Amino acid sequence: MDKLSQYLRTDDWLDSKVPFMLGVFLFAALFREPPEHSARLYAELLAYTLYISMFLAFSYVINDFTDLDVDRAAGKHKVMFSLPKPLILASMAVIVLLGCAPMYVLVENKALYLGLTVLLYLSGAAYSVPCLLRFKERGLAGLLECSVAQRCFPLIFILFLCPAPVGELALILLLTFVNGLRYILIHQAIDCETDRRTGVKTFVSEGCVPYRKLIKTALLTEIALFAVLLLKLCLLYPSVLAFALGYCVFERIVAVVVVRYMDADWLCSFLAVPLEDLYNVFFPALMACLLARTNPVYLGVLALLLPLTANCFRGKFAFVSVYIKSKRERKN
Repeated sequence: MDKLSQYLRTDDWLDSKVPFMLGVFLFAALFREPPEHSARLYAELLAYTLYISMFLAFSYVINDFTDLDVDRAAGKHKVMFSLPKPLILASMAVIVLLGCAPMYVLVENKALYLGLTVLLYLSGAAYSVPCLLRFKERGLAGLLECSVAQRCFPLIFILFLCPAPVGELALILLLTFVNGLRYILIHQAIDCETDRRTGVKTFVSEGCVPYRKLIKTALLTEIALFAVLLLKLCLLYPSVLAFALGYCVFERIVAVVVVRYMDADWLCSFLAVPLEDLYNVFFPALMACLLARTNPVYLGVLALLLPLTANCFRGKFAFVSVYIKSKRERKN
């Protein structure tokens, strides 16, 4: 299982992309789902989880496949190096079928679903595949394409299952787009030296723009957009205000530990990405709790989210533990 996880690169998407998308699905369900349709909601949730998971797995597998020679030259060690190319191609076909089949059964407009799915997978491949422009090496266009393909486009498929409020969904798509830009900028910043050494030209490795300022601007934009979304929720559920304040305290503690105690780069590393736990732990958990208020049968959704969010939460809570321990030591 460990080799399969490495092959699919689940560490890059399972707890950092999937939970937020499920949170958006639950947000849509919150405005639509009557209690008597609980069994269907669970089926839709599982189908959508598999759909986005297999799409993200495909995107990373095809990226590794097209970068085989580059990764070998860079001295990376990947499971794919030992596999024959026909087997890799066959595995990608299985990934696509496994992800698409369950949702195909559930959706009503199957032709539109299949057409958009083809576009989704082409967009996922276009970041890496040379014959599809390889946006990875197209500077700013690469950032935009990757954010749309991996963050925004998969959310559109929620509409096949749960018609969401248009205004709120547009806000979430914009929020997700900016978040995607920030993540790919961080990723390219981390890989910058390797990319320059191996001749891979990315937006950051070409050094044309001060990427730290862009990352900071994206973060501030996300905070503003998320504040608007939470404000809308507060008008319907006043208890959300307590959640928002609690999260602000939590994130502040994490930032203090990373910057002051560890003297690390909080902004441009994956050590403790700002807002990561809001997207991938707190927001989906909040949506699940609000949905459970409509019918206790939806408490099972929290159980489904637990394995996806546990790793991220443990990582961030470790920073809180360090903070508490340091405060106690100072008192003593």
